[in-house]
Amino acid sequence: MLLGAFGFLAVLLLSLLLAADNAVAMLYTGAGLVAMLVVAARVSRSASVDLGEDEVVIRGLRIRRFAWERVRDVGVTRGSSAALLPWRVPYFELDDGSIVRADEIRSLREGKIVDEVAAEARKHLR
Repeated sequence: MLLGAFGFLAVLLLSLLLAADNAVAMLYTGAGLVAMLVVAARVSRSASVDLGEDEVVIRGLRIRRFAWERVRDVGVTRGSSAALLPWRVPYFELDDGSIVRADEIRSLREGKIVDEVAAEARKHLR
């Protein structure tokens, strides 16, 4: 679904680029197309939560890493959604009280990958 949206945007920006009648419009539309393709490539690579021995690494649009010794709690919470869908995502509560959500790992139903990540992470906390 997400890659379909990126495909639609790519076609739209490409058609705007071809229809541009001046250099400034071509420059901005071309830059937008390149930026959108870079974001699409980063999103399309597999999002993951790596639960190592010493640290947690969340890979998605950006890479976040933190040591296990900083993690106080692990669970599942509601993620962010532009479509207002009730996505469930794993979260990690750190020792400073901040919450790190793995928004790229999401599911609408229980018993899916989100719950598996949270359960595996809880094993590391023990």
